Amino acid sequence: MPDERKILTAFMSKLIAQCGGYDAAVAILEARWDHPVSKGTLSKKKSGILDWTVTDVIALQEAVGKRPVFDWLNSLDDDPEVLACHIAGAADLSREYGDAMSAVLSARTPDDKAKAIKELHDVRGAADRLIGTMEAMRK
Repeated sequence: MPDERKILTAFMSKLIAQCGGYDAAVAILEARWDHPVSKGTLSKKKSGILDWTVTDVIALQEAVGKRPVFDWLNSLDDDPEVLACHIAGAADLSREYGDAMSAVLSARTPDDKAKAIKELHDVRGAADRLIGTMEAMRK
């Protein structure tokens, strides 16, 4: 059974990135709900220490003009086996993407750059695996 909290966190991490990062997401949430929000709180939600709220989801989805969390929730009526494969693939891709972004942004030395390149190849591999899974299920 997939871990829905990890799936939700993957979607929310992507929404935060699409907003422009933590500072932008904090500004969006503060403006939308008229109360202070800290980057630390968002970081705790991303790490699983705190849960995402429905209001977090609403505000960030509306800010980027996309509804990935709502679409995912609507899809839960689909074939659970197919859905589990898609979710696992998407979570793997999201994790690899996060690792790569961290490595790329901190690459200063030749060793750091080599690690960043390896992480980028891992992203490509995760994307290729997910494409293969989805193509196989499309038939």
